[in-house]
Amino acid sequence: STVTTLCAFAPMIFWPGIMGEFMMYLPITLIITLSCSLFVALTINPALCEVFMKVTKRKSKQPLFRKLLDRYESALRFALRHRAMTIGSSFAILLLTVILYGLFGKGVEFFPDVEPSQVLVEVTAPTGTRLEESNRIVKEIEEEIPQFEPDISSYVANVGTEGGDFSFGGGGSSPHKSWVTIEFVDRLDRQHSSEKTLREIRHEVEHIPGARIEVKKPDVGPPTGPPINVEISGDDFKTLGELSSKIRREIKNIPGLVDLKDDFDQGRPELKVRIDRKKAAIYGLNTSKIASTIRTAIYGTEASEYRVSEDEYDITVRLKEHARNRLDVLNNITIFEEGTQIPLISLATFEFEGGFTAIKRKDLKRVVTISGNVEGRLANEVLKDVQVKIAEFGFPSGYSVEYTGENEEQKESQEFLSKAFMVAIFLIFLVLVYEFNSTAIPFVILVSVILS
Repeated sequence: STVTTLCAFAPMIFWPGIMGEFMMYLPITLIITLSCSLFVALTINPALCEVFMKVTKRKSKQPLFRKLLDRYESALRFALRHRAMTIGSSFAILLLTVILYGLFGKGVEFFPDVEPSQVLVEVTAPTGTRLEESNRIVKEIEEEIPQFEPDISSYVANVGTEGGDFSFGGGGSSPHKSWVTIEFVDRLDRQHSSEKTLREIRHEVEHIPGARIEVKKPDVGPPTGPPINVEISGDDFKTLGELSSKIRREIKNIPGLVDLKDDFDQGRPELKVRIDRKKAAIYGLNTSKIASTIRTAIYGTEASEYRVSEDEYDITVRLKEHARNRLDVLNNITIFEEGTQIPLISLATFEFEGGFTAIKRKDLKRVVTISGNVEGRLANEVLKDVQVKIAEFGFPSGYSVEYTGENEEQKESQEFLSKAFMVAIFLIFLVLVYEFNSTAIPFVILVSVILS
């Protein structure tokens, strides 16, 4: 009995991927525990029984058990007299169960949602947003929190930091990113469920202008990625951004889909200076000299030092603040070369362009990822609706879509568990054949196990 149980769980040790790293401790713990139990049963328990237990013959005084045994015996005799009907009925009930599950089943999820003890409000403003603006947005979020105070014990706001997923340490400096961690009171002390409070917080803060605001809860189980994770790949990153925007508009109204976003970041507008190298060469200038002059005008150059007693202060020369933000002033900057003042406008032109903050690749292909969370429905159901919408969407040649995240991990796990089940059945069959010295009896036992 112990060995067959070990055979059932042993294949799970080889579970691949992140899910395997998370689940492998279950079979290892079970195998060690049962092995120790078997050792105690074979070596220590017999000696203890010899010392402490005495066998006495007495008549059974359990009439209820005797009645149940009689009923079971008569039912067993009936089944043995009508074998074909019994076996046929068993398989018919099994088939009916499968059909009923297909019609009314709620689907499958590896790690069901539980009420969170805290939530994270993640704020992402456009790249280049000043810290003061990020702070203003976070203050608006903080103003909405007091209405939920009976169920909230505390909250922590961090402005201008990246990361912070349910930790109070913060991450690297990013003025356009902020987050608020909200801690709930103990479950028994809450007036409302934390799920309901989370939905209400999301409703109150998601329309605050100036940033993308996402309200999320801690992930339960291994880090498998978002429930909805759509990867669009292709050659041109700008085209990927446009496709991502169109797809998000198509799927945003799907019931149960919340916190929809993508990782396409256009960055802030850039003012590019295009230098006419031929004209610059006529005046004996190079790009380094021109770039240095522009940098001095905007960021400044340390020209000298100012000393007061023992303290030294840098003297930085640059344009006044209002002039640094005016294109006509930048056009009229002059470059000094061998006593000659050369206007920048005669050597270069200014152009506004958008630059990308980051370009992500996967398997050497440029990728933009659309992700979202699920609320009130199973992730599989929402994903099917997303796939139907995207299937109607026409992609240009050379661009493709792939569904990853939790869905990908779940598919891999289901494939492995199917194989592990077959291996476990085979190992148990070998143990039973060795034990009973027969193939018929193990077959009957395994059929009953599968039916159960």
